[in-house]
Amino acid sequence: MKKILFLLLVCTLISCEPRLENDVRALFKTRVVDASGSPIENMLVTATTFRSFDLIIGQDIPKFSEPDEDFLLGQGVTNANGEVDFLMLVDGGFFVNFNSQNFFSNKISVSRRELGDDLFLNIPETILKEAAIVEIDFINTSGTTDSYSVTFDYESLNCDLIYSNNMLSQDEECAFFE
Repeated sequence: MKKILFLLLVCTLISCEPRLENDVRALFKTRVVDASGSPIENMLVTATTFRSFDLIIGQDIPKFSEPDEDFLLGQGVTNANGEVDFLMLVDGGFFVNFNSQNFFSNKISVSRRELGDDLFLNIPETILKEAAIVEIDFINTSGTTDSYSVTFDYESLNCDLIYSNNMLSQDEECAFFE
């Protein structure tokens, strides 16, 4: 009986395949500022295998994926100068999440190749924008019945930034509305 249990244990260990790259770490570094260039202090910055998004109630939840495929790869907190750096596990592409209820455009998608052979990613400056609620009322004070065409452009709160070739750009597939 002991031999069978030992054989089952060995088979289980051999059949398990690690999901993360074996003992590979990378260094991530950035400086987080607001739209006016002021550093953002005490912000939690995480690297994950999953993209998360904010609900209106302010809770950060992961995308709809299998729980065994969601990994926190590393995390750090910005200092008084808005700088953060941390050592992280490597698992192919990843997302950098800036966890704050006050700032949006706060997810960066990074592919594995951006780490390079030296396993180091330095995004010199990440600018986060504050969210605003805008309410617009149109009141006809002239009494005319003329029609006017009006458009408003805005950025979606759930769009990723993509880091590629040392540049941050907006996700082209993100839905923008007029």
